[in-house]
Amino acid sequence: MTDQNQLKRELIIKFLETFTKVKGKPFKLYDYQKRFIEDESTFRIVNKARQLGFTLIMGGEGLVESLMDKNAVILFLSTSENAARRVLDYCKQLFYSIPAGIRPKTSKNSSTEMQFLDEKRRPAGQLVSLPNNPNTCRGFNATRIYIDEAAHFKEEDKIFRAIQPSISRGGKMTVSSSPCGRSNNFYNIWANEKEYSKHLIPYTACPDPVYIKRIEDMRLTMDELSFAQEYCCEFREDAYAYFPEKIIAPCIDNELGQYFNIKQRQGSVHMGIDWAKKEDSTAVVVGEHISKDKLFVVRRIELYKKIPYEKQLNQIYEICRELEVEKIFCDQTGVGEKLYEDLVNNSGVLVEGINFTLPTKELLITNLRIMFEGESIRIPRHKQLIKQLRSLERTYTEQGHVRFRHVSNEHDDAIWGLAMAASEFKRKDRDFIYKLGAKRESQQLYDKDENENMAKIRKLF
Repeated sequence: MTDQNQLKRELIIKFLETFTKVKGKPFKLYDYQKRFIEDESTFRIVNKARQLGFTLIMGGEGLVESLMDKNAVILFLSTSENAARRVLDYCKQLFYSIPAGIRPKTSKNSSTEMQFLDEKRRPAGQLVSLPNNPNTCRGFNATRIYIDEAAHFKEEDKIFRAIQPSISRGGKMTVSSSPCGRSNNFYNIWANEKEYSKHLIPYTACPDPVYIKRIEDMRLTMDELSFAQEYCCEFREDAYAYFPEKIIAPCIDNELGQYFNIKQRQGSVHMGIDWAKKEDSTAVVVGEHISKDKLFVVRRIELYKKIPYEKQLNQIYEICRELEVEKIFCDQTGVGEKLYEDLVNNSGVLVEGINFTLPTKELLITNLRIMFEGESIRIPRHKQLIKQLRSLERTYTEQGHVRFRHVSNEHDDAIWGLAMAASEFKRKDRDFIYKLGAKRESQQLYDKDENENMAKIRKLF
């Protein structure tokens, strides 16, 4: 780095700490943030933990560069429109915290763009923040490009091709993200591209004890795979196989048969039902919660394919009587609404309907994975269930939210039946609304504290 470039990087840090504020307080940069700004490499890649505020520091650097250089065109690319607006909001918060006496005027100020005026009131440096659409980012003659949460981009190959002309004309590029498996450009750059300057920032790099405490508390509610990727910056080989073989195998009990004798029962018996949609089967999974062994044991798996719902319900009622099922959890989405009502009116069992939203599905499946990781579940060597577990993948929506899906030509009905049947195993964070069966009136009163706690949890979603 030349002396002039080094001085420029130092001025950016000095300007941010002297003239800008965050939440009303002077912007104090941490060492890893300073090292990032001091790095004048043409290509930078940042493998970072979530919630570190790194988008803010990229916004701060881009803001000051656009104020210092009247020819600067700073382009931010984000995973969604909301994320793009949030990046520019960070820039605006810092900009409007600059004392009015030295703060320049703007010629453009929208939800996607800011442009400043120089001392002669001519258009000068510019900030542009766009979602990950290759068509909208093509053609920008950007001097610096930031790709935020790059591992979670849709159509990432097209995005990188669209911005290549800016890079070839001398622009600089920063690629930043938390890991999301290995099948993306972010991992490829991190692992293989030697021209990139690399910044590794796990959550432990942050000196803020409040942040560290919050992340450590979150760790208790997360599975090991998610935490390793999102906060420890690890690229996991089994990142998309949400139930890899290494956690399934110890939980398979070859002694478990298709049926069990009710006289052998040691705990409470719950049933989970995922109703058939399109090509899937209705999956009925029955499991026993054995408190003394802290174990959930699968006792029955039934898959009903191309069988009328009325006949399915009659078979479910028979299983409930035979195994003395105490509680049923069922998917209440779509066709499940009418079937839920039928169960409430005719099963003689406490019934809880579950609306399959993304947050609810994530809560269910995370609980199930934690049980497999802790070997607190036992399943039979059931071919379809094991195949479905192996083929379930975790991906992300365009907005960066978690989504679970099965590999093409596979199904996941048995998994969701299992996840619902096991949903109350050692759970304190349920996000489900209890609905009671008509034949179980004695159970219609609930503990006040439980109602209050569940109300607080539902507010999170």
